Amino acid sequence: MLMAAIEFEEPEFAADLYYLIAHGIINGEDEFTLQGSDWNKVDRAISGEYIKNNILGFDIKHLYAVRINVTDWHLYFARNDSEARGYALNKLGTTRFIKMPKEKLLTSFWFPDSKEYKSLKDLMSESKDFPRYALTI
Repeated sequence: MLMAAIEFEEPEFAADLYYLIAHGIINGEDEFTLQGSDWNKVDRAISGEYIKNNILGFDIKHLYAVRINVTDWHLYFARNDSEARGYALNKLGTTRFIKMPKEKLLTSFWFPDSKEYKSLKDLMSESKDFPRYALTI
């Protein structure tokens, strides 16, 4: 379950699971049988430190949007709000941006040049440099 939380980029969930395993509350080798009461045993301060110090090695990128006119939005990826703000200011001349919910990364679009649908998550995973333009919708 911990590996799935890491793979699907769920840092809070992964940090809580790591805490439970590291403190012997659950056994990481056994089949996943976490009880509801086990979540109450997580020290949120320590779990938060795991996230802050990125001990699980997340390289999370987020989706941001800037409205460029009445009907169009410019979508781009960045690692954090500071990077997003710099991109918006340098490329689009604004500091007004919206951090989109991560569920939006599953949205797919048709790309005529490659004749295929791609999700925003696919686009993001193909990228090595950030911040990066995604598309205009």
